[in-house]
Amino acid sequence: MIELKNLGKTYTKEVGKKSRPALDAVNLLLKEGECLGLLGHNGAGKTTLIRILLGLVHPSQGKMFFDEKPLVRKARQKIGYMPENQQLAARLTCEENLKLHYSLISGRYLSHDLACKALQEVGLLDHRKKKVSDLSKGMGRRLAWAMANISDPQILVLDEPFSGLDPLGRIELHRWLGEKVKAGKGVLLCTHEIKLALSLCDRVQILRLGKECFQQDLRSKPLSDPAELESYFIHEDQAV
Repeated sequence: MIELKNLGKTYTKEVGKKSRPALDAVNLLLKEGECLGLLGHNGAGKTTLIRILLGLVHPSQGKMFFDEKPLVRKARQKIGYMPENQQLAARLTCEENLKLHYSLISGRYLSHDLACKALQEVGLLDHRKKKVSDLSKGMGRRLAWAMANISDPQILVLDEPFSGLDPLGRIELHRWLGEKVKAGKGVLLCTHEIKLALSLCDRVQILRLGKECFQQDLRSKPLSDPAELESYFIHEDQAV
């Protein structure tokens, strides 16, 4: 569904500092009905990759494809995104935020019934008239989860989606993602949680200092010990 080839990004270098690519010739393939875990330390290039995929940052090199065709703006409407830090309208209610988000990404009006259905799925129906400023962090994450899926996208890009969720919320989100994959959706899961990635993902890919340093299909070769991946999170200049 999504394929990134030789993707690279080098930001304008600061005066007196040597420029190092944020992404350096990275390849990525996300298939239909698959959850791909994108892992890496802070500064590994995950956020830059996501921003390029969403069209927020222009790549310095490389090509992007959606269903074997160049990834263009219209195709990006089929991608649902849940950022790590969702910027919600604090003075609007949960339902109003959801309707506003839907109108911005689709240009259409979201009915009250469909909004209630989406909020019920994430356990926020009884809080639909509550202002976002009055929500807990976990409730805000549930609303972000509803917003990512409101247009029924083919691709879900989730950046640390379990952050801030209580144990019940984590269980529900884990189940929800499993259902999306079974329905044929493609899920790109960006996380620091190795155990979570091993339990949820079909494949994992690790970035370090902007480069791909590890990739494995967990269906054919499972990894049971997170320690097998921990060494890839160490910066090269920190390695012993």
